[in-house]
Parts: sequence; C-alpha cells; structure tokens
Amino acid sequence: MSDLDEELLKSQFFFNYANNLNTITFQASNRLYHKIKDLTAIIMALIPILFGLSYFFLDNSNFKPLLFPIALALSSLTIAVLVGFIILVEKEFIYNDPLALIQEYHNESISFITLKTASSLADVVNANIVKHNNMGGKYRIMIVFVTVGILILMITFWGAIL
Repeated sequence: MSDLDEELLKSQFFFNYANNLNTITFQASNRLYHKIKDLTAIIMALIPILFGLSYFFLDNSNFKPLLFPIALALSSLTIAVLVGFIILVEKEFIYNDPLALIQEYHNESISFITLKTASSLADVVNANIVKHNNMGGKYRIMIVFVTVGILILMITFWGAIL
C-alpha cells in the first residue's frame, strides 16, 4: 500500500468518525429538545389547573394562610416554563459551510480535502457537544424548579386536606 493510499484511508477514517459523532450529537440534542418541549407544554397546561385548584382552596377563609406557599409553588413552575422557553429559543445546531470548503480547497488532493473536512466537522461536533451540555444543564435546572413547585403544592394541599 502506498503512502497516498494510506493517507486517504486515514483521512476517510477521521471523516467517518467525525461524521458519526455529528450524527450521534444531533440525535441526542434532538431527543433532549423534545423532552424540554414536552415538559414545558405539560407545565403550561398544569399551571391554569393549579390556579383553579388554588382558587378553590383560597376561596374558603380557613385556607388564607396557604396563599404564600401556593404562590411560591406556582412561581417555581412559572420559572420552570421560562427556563424551558429560554432553552427552546437558544436551540441552534452548528453546521459546516460546504461552499466555503469547496472554494478554499478545490485545487488540493482528495486526502487533504477529506482530512480538512474531518477537522472542520470535528470542530463543529465539539461546539455542538458544548451546546448540548449547556442545554442539558438548563434542563436540570428546569427539573429542579418543577420538582420544588410540585413538592410545595403537594405538601400545601396535603396539609389543607388534613
């Protein structure tokens, strides 16, 4: 096997590796995006129901002390929705610009072009992994606000029923 063939095989391997990682990263980000979108929709549907239930409890004068914990819980859920909106607005996936690659390297050898493409794709994958991890961190914050809000409501309503 000649040095040119080996260089071409090596650059093709790097390209395939970077391309597979790009696909995996895109799929993972897409799954997380749908989880965030679904959780945001569920909370947005839950908030009016909880407002109505809170109004039912607070309509009775015996339950006036429950106003603060209910307001705190609903605020926590509202913050979770806002975090969800922030995540959904920020969702951007970075891609390579193939036209720039063609214009810049059209006179180079195929192994060089493949290696440059693999390198560019690897940079894109790294940037997308950072975006995915940031989105995951914000999703965990959203889960914390939802959990706190629901726990406060459960304790408040459980105390009101007893």
